[in-house]
Amino acid sequence: MIDGTCPTTGVNSLIPPEENGFSARVRFRNVSPKLGLQYEFADSQVYGHWTRGFRSGGYNFRITNIPVFEFAVQETGNLFFGEEQVDNFEIGGKFQTADGVFTINVAGYVTKIQDMQREVNLADPGAGVVQNIVNTADATIMGFEAESRVRLTDSLIVTANLGLIDDEYDEILFDISGDGNGIITDEDFNLRIPRVPAVTWGVGLIHELFLGDSEILTRVNYQYRDEFAYTDDNLGFIQDISNLEANITWVTPLDGLSLSVYGRNLFDEVQAGGDTQVPFGGPRSTGVRQPFADAPTAGTFSPLNRGRNVGIEAVFEF
Repeated sequence: MIDGTCPTTGVNSLIPPEENGFSARVRFRNVSPKLGLQYEFADSQVYGHWTRGFRSGGYNFRITNIPVFEFAVQETGNLFFGEEQVDNFEIGGKFQTADGVFTINVAGYVTKIQDMQREVNLADPGAGVVQNIVNTADATIMGFEAESRVRLTDSLIVTANLGLIDDEYDEILFDISGDGNGIITDEDFNLRIPRVPAVTWGVGLIHELFLGDSEILTRVNYQYRDEFAYTDDNLGFIQDISNLEANITWVTPLDGLSLSVYGRNLFDEVQAGGDTQVPFGGPRSTGVRQPFADAPTAGTFSPLNRGRNVGIEAVFEF
């Protein structure tokens, strides 16, 4: 804001080399169709569907580094970022035995992303972290999911789940490796798409112990999640985790009152909530730009999630 106004032409009088804002307009209109088939038989079903969705384009209003923003404009050729189109193809089935003892759900899918919108984070000496929304690439994500449940006895249930994902860049529109040269190479194509763990799986059990007018409900669940990229240049990533949780609840004779003892992250695994590069380093910083390295470049901002968490809880529902 200069002299009570927000000029969109000319040069910033406080920072002469810096241009003022711009004036522009863009509109996006789309139809999001869905087409599917479903066949039910006995206590089961199979299905298949195709869905197309869109994420609207727009403008970056928080421009904290003019040269970085102008570089993004130069790379994409637009002041705005375009809309993202997602086509999802999925086939699957849900199966259950006649007595309901065993159920299994399976699905396979292919997701085609065109003009993927990403919040590209870059370390900056002045702003700390510069973030711009950019259409970075076209990509394909293929996956398989399965989950099952079996009742071993009247009081014991065992569950299991599995997820497999393969991600690949088909075409790259922006230099996502972050090396600053604006050239797209094999280094860019070898990067992982952020927030896509290759493998997840888990097992659990649920046990009910009936005590006349009350019961004790025990839940134990183990889940593994593979590491995954957090930033587009893969310098930031989230570690894999083996998470064990348990809960023992006494549903008391008093209607609505239950008492629980619980444990979360019982293996006390280290888990970062994010991993973004910053321009200042520490004694462990290597200064090397290497994806999925423990201490790449200068430093990272990596807030930690809670470690082992054990507690008691009382709940009264009315």
